[in-house]
Amino acid sequence: MGLERGKEFGWDNEYQRHGVAVPEFSIARYKVTNRQYLEYMSEGGSVPFFWSPGEARWTFRGMFAEYPLNSGRPCPSA
Repeated sequence: MGLERGKEFGWDNEYQRHGVAVPEFSIARYKVTNRQYLEYMSEGGSVPFFWSPGEARWTFRGMFAEYPLNSGRPCPSA
C-alpha cells in the first residue's frame, strides 16, 4: 500500500509504498443500505459513531452539517 514518490499524485501521508500482510477475510456481495442497517440496530446492533438520534429520525453527522437519514424509521425514544 502507499505510493512511490514521483510516480503519481498523493498527499504526504500516502508515501512510501510498503507491503502489509492482511489475514483472510470475507465481504458481502452487495452493499448494506441505511434502512437495512437500521433494521440491524433494532435487533441490538451497534450505532455507528457518525449517526445520532434526532428529534424525529436518525441523522448522519457529516464534516460540516448533519443530514437526515431518509429511512422512514423514527428514532427510538431513549
